[in-house]
Amino acid sequence: MQLREKWQFRGPSKKGVFLAELVICEGGSGLQLEPSQNSTFLYRIGSCIVSGREVTEINDPARLNAIAIEIRDEYSQWIYSINSLFLQNKLVSKNLSLFFLTDLSCKRLEFFRTYDAICNLILIREKMESVAVDKITVSGVAPGFLRACRSIYPDVDTICLETKEEKQFSNLRRIVSDCRYLYLVAGVGLFNTLSGKGRDHDKNGNKRIYYSVFPQMFEDDGRELKYADLVHSGESYLVSIVTDGMHQIVPMRHYFGIRSK
Repeated sequence: MQLREKWQFRGPSKKGVFLAELVICEGGSGLQLEPSQNSTFLYRIGSCIVSGREVTEINDPARLNAIAIEIRDEYSQWIYSINSLFLQNKLVSKNLSLFFLTDLSCKRLEFFRTYDAICNLILIREKMESVAVDKITVSGVAPGFLRACRSIYPDVDTICLETKEEKQFSNLRRIVSDCRYLYLVAGVGLFNTLSGKGRDHDKNGNKRIYYSVFPQMFEDDGRELKYADLVHSGESYLVSIVTDGMHQIVPMRHYFGIRSK
């Protein structure tokens, strides 16, 4: 259970090349920064758009993907080790540990963003290793990510413009949301069946296909933001508009216009 020790983040020494501001922005909204002549480095999580000053982006999709692979097994083993707590406390039903019925056991990202946070923080630490950061500005991140970010730079002032609130839903709201989603899926399915659009697809063979969400993860010029430079020529996107009703909500009246794009 020594996750904090296993992935303890240490900030760069003050022997860095120069002082600079680090901006970390998460989400799909825009962030307006005050003008500044100081060097500003931007790390983007999601499709956040930053304006107001010149920034140097430190995102590196290829390296982030490599980091995720490098720590995958160790992280999975740590999650699995939590099962021992269930066994010790006899949280078992018919010889089945109740751990395997939890969202934690399958590392569901909607509720547990720990793996994402670790990968992003490792990449930030690597990219900013030679830079002495004297100011950090964050926007749109969850409180847990903010605490973890401060562990990299414990002595640096952090300005939090906005944090992501934890979502809590009542049972009634869940039922209404599920009914709305079923109505949308049924309407879209019927439309695609009658129009024949549901049969439109390209056979991509053995080439890699990337799953993405439209229009949330696409720029106006058609550039996809989630995978960016990971996608090479000849590879394709598998695009979802309706999604699972959580990551993107598209009203029926807007679906047909988005589908035509």
